Amino acid sequence: MFGIALRCGSILSFSKGEHMSKRSAFTLIELLVVISIIALLIAILLPALGAARRTANQMRCLSTLRQMQFASELYAEDYNDWHVPARTRAPASVPETNWYWGRIDAYRELVGMEPSYGSITAEFACPDAEYAFANPTSSGRYEFQRVYGANYEGLDVLDGRPPHFGYRRNEIRSPSYKIARADALDWWFTSWNSNRYVDESDINSPTMIAYRHPNETTNIAFFDGHASATARDDVARTRITAAEQDRIWAPLK
Repeated sequence: MFGIALRCGSILSFSKGEHMSKRSAFTLIELLVVISIIALLIAILLPALGAARRTANQMRCLSTLRQMQFASELYAEDYNDWHVPARTRAPASVPETNWYWGRIDAYRELVGMEPSYGSITAEFACPDAEYAFANPTSSGRYEFQRVYGANYEGLDVLDGRPPHFGYRRNEIRSPSYKIARADALDWWFTSWNSNRYVDESDINSPTMIAYRHPNETTNIAFFDGHASATARDDVARTRITAAEQDRIWAPLK
């Protein structure tokens, strides 16, 4: 009887161990369920992660524009109250249209950028400036003018300007409302083409402000030094009244 009991105990022990061993492994159905749950979680999280990344990109760009406008204020302290000009009259050997604010070394130094003929490092470039990043210069940098632009409203029709085209601080009306610089696909922009932006490949339509951030927004630095993300509907000439256009676009009105 004792021997029979031992055998039965061994059999029971073996059966229990075998049973536990089988239960510790995933079945095919259980594995497929786990994979499905992981795939569902990824599908839910990816859009949120993408939105968070785009928001972070916009905030970084906004900070850079604010820094650039602050540097323009410092520039005005040194240059008889003139903000950094949108462009200057270059030496005769250099085409005037190539001598814009992103190439003025005195201003670049105030921003914290090294002297360079119109290029920009990734540190200062808007992360969502897709065209600029897709088309780096031969030195591995990026074209300043495909990232940011300056407001040029009215500067091409003013008479008696000094040998540069810009705004003087004491002439600017309501500086907290006036656009100074923003995301752009050219070194300058005006209200005239403020609704033409389609995407980052549209570089053949010059003087455009760029709505490259989520929900068709652009980052704008204003003449009082603050910066904000602004919707196309609040900026584009075709979507605002004439009075609103003057209020935000025309620094001297």
